[in-house]
Amino acid sequence: MAKKVALLGDSTSNGKVMTATANFYSNEKRVVQDGDMASCSACKGLFPLIGTARYLLSGNTLLVQDQDRVNCQCSDHKVYASGNIFTG
Repeated sequence: MAKKVALLGDSTSNGKVMTATANFYSNEKRVVQDGDMASCSACKGLFPLIGTARYLLSGNTLLVQDQDRVNCQCSDHKVYASGNIFTG
């Protein structure tokens, strides 16, 4: 099933995407890749995103797609992606 890629400023279930360093843009915003950071209002900090888009890479790094996880202590902290690039 195709999923949207995440962009700088996209919402998450407990915060928002704060950094984006991929070499792609969508909707004039930079695309998010594995290791970029998102805020968590519950854990009170910035935490890395876990990219799982296996068929879209920035260099050798996986991109972050809709419903990927924020690596904080919350078990259900997910990304709500808004990009117009879709993964596989």
